[in-house]
Amino acid sequence: MPALEVSNSVVLTQSEAIVAWLDERYAGSPLLGDNADIRASVMEIVNIPGCDVHPLQGLRLSRWLQDENVPAHVFHAIAQRAVSEGLHACEQLLQRAGNGRYCFGDQPCAADIWLARQLVNARRHGLDTRQYRRLDEIEGACLQLDAFRRILLSDA
Repeated sequence: MPALEVSNSVVLTQSEAIVAWLDERYAGSPLLGDNADIRASVMEIVNIPGCDVHPLQGLRLSRWLQDENVPAHVFHAIAQRAVSEGLHACEQLLQRAGNGRYCFGDQPCAADIWLARQLVNARRHGLDTRQYRRLDEIEGACLQLDAFRRILLSDA
């Protein structure tokens, strides 16, 4: 679980809250976008993996299903479907976003962080991500950056 201690009395433990705090604190490099339209589009992409996909393919659901003696292949099928549908939705949204190196231009943003991580999870669940041309291009651009490589390749 990520955590960011911002003061003696404030520790942020949710990824979206951490990114929002960083975006506010270091405004020169906006992670959430520099206008309302881009911010809404970034949050749209962030929420697909964060809200729609992750709860259906994460370790918490896997453990709950194990506790209920549900066969592992059921979790695997649920996870694959959730990830596949989520990536398809992201691909469709990003087709309209333009041709920048990253999700919304030539600077990485929060959408790239969530998307790149979700692509790693997709492969963990046995999905071929090459079918998502735009997502594949974005991931390639992200992997050219050391920060992304360190995080994404450390547990791949």
